[in-house]
Amino acid sequence: MTYSLISPFTNQGGLIEAMAVAGVCSYPAGNGMMVSDLTAAQNIIPSYNPVPAEQAAAIATVESTLATKIAAGLVIGSSTVAIDPTTQSEINQLCNLAHVTIAGLTSVVWPTGRYWPVISGPPIALATPQDALAIGVPAAHYVWSLKNYADTLAAQIEAATTSAEVASILSGASWPTS
Repeated sequence: MTYSLISPFTNQGGLIEAMAVAGVCSYPAGNGMMVSDLTAAQNIIPSYNPVPAEQAAAIATVESTLATKIAAGLVIGSSTVAIDPTTQSEINQLCNLAHVTIAGLTSVVWPTGRYWPVISGPPIALATPQDALAIGVPAAHYVWSLKNYADTLAAQIEAATTSAEVASILSGASWPTS
């Protein structure tokens, strides 16, 4: 197979992949690109739109940032409490029990010896239903705020029509803090 040089060549996000889908083999060569089908490559390059590939990469960044923030937990007092999906589920159940206990709608005795899972710092005892809600409510609000912000960013990224808009959305991101 013979290759032809396109020089200079600026690789836009996803362009090499788009050429591969079109059956054009390529590899970098200095400040250019060697291609297996010069005519096909020259037809693809001018009409190539990098925005969909950039949007996909930006949304992956948003999802990764969301996962990192949830894994980092929520600072409450001198502890960082866990807010990962498993903990969210367990605490949701405990907070539901706290609500029905406070409302007098259950004869179940509040479980003693429970602690909110912490990532660091001293354990936080959940001796009363109010203790569970004092941690559960801000934790739920924080997780919801993070997920809502990630959804908002993703929607903005999907609505972007230029590379500059996609980059601007990511660079201007201001995530909720704990």
